[in-house]
Amino acid sequence: QERDLANEALRLAGLAPGERFLDVAAGPGGLSLPASRLGAQVLATDWSPAMIERFEARVREEGISRAEGRVMDCHALDLPDDSFDVVHAHMMTGVVLARLARAPRRRGGPLLVGHVHNVYQRSVRLTALADVVLCCGTSVRETMAALGVAERKLTVVLNGTVGSPRLPALDTVVPAPLQRPSIVTVAGMNARKGIDELLTAFVMIAARQPTAHLHLVGDGPERGRFERIARA
Repeated sequence: QERDLANEALRLAGLAPGERFLDVAAGPGGLSLPASRLGAQVLATDWSPAMIERFEARVREEGISRAEGRVMDCHALDLPDDSFDVVHAHMMTGVVLARLARAPRRRGGPLLVGHVHNVYQRSVRLTALADVVLCCGTSVRETMAALGVAERKLTVVLNGTVGSPRLPALDTVVPAPLQRPSIVTVAGMNARKGIDELLTAFVMIAARQPTAHLHLVGDGPERGRFERIARA
C-alpha cells in the first residue's frame, strides 16, 4: 500500500530512471525507496540518525545499490549545486529551504516537488514555490487554489482509506464487523490529531450510551499513551 501511494506520487512528478533524486526529511524512506526501485539515484536525508538507520537497513535488506542515506539538517543541506534532478520536500519549510538552496527549474535547477498535508497555517501558500504541489485531498487542493497557487501546479494524491492507492478495489474489501453504535477515527496517534479530546468526549458519550464503542485506527509516537487511557 505504501509502495502504491509513493509510486503514484513519483509518476506525477515525472521521475525517470537514472535521474538524481533528493528526499529532504525522508524518514525511513517511504518515498526514497520506491524512487530507487524505479531506477533513480537517491539521496535520503533526515536530521534523525534513527530514521537514516532504518532507511539504510531497508536498503540492505533489498540489496539496493542506488540509494544512500545521510544525517543532515534540512536547514543546512551540505550539498553542491546542480546535484539533483528532482527534490522532494515536506510542507512549507522544506519547500522554502530547498528553493533557496537550489536554482529554479527555468534556470536549470531541479524539479522541486512540495507535499502539503494540511493548510492550517497561512504560510502554507509558500509551498507554491515548488514546481509540483502534491495535495493529500481535494479540499486541500481547493484551499491551495483559493490561496492563489496556480492550479497547473496542484495535483491530488489521496492518502485516505477510500478511493486512494492505499486500498484495492472496494468490492474486494471485506468490512470489519463493528458493534453499534460505533465511532471510528483513522489518524496518526499523536496529540495534534485531537485524540486526547476524542477520548475525553467519549467518556461523556459512554456515560449516556453504555453500548457505544470507540475505535482508534492508526499508529504513532503516542499510541501507547492513548491505549493506556482507553484501558483506564
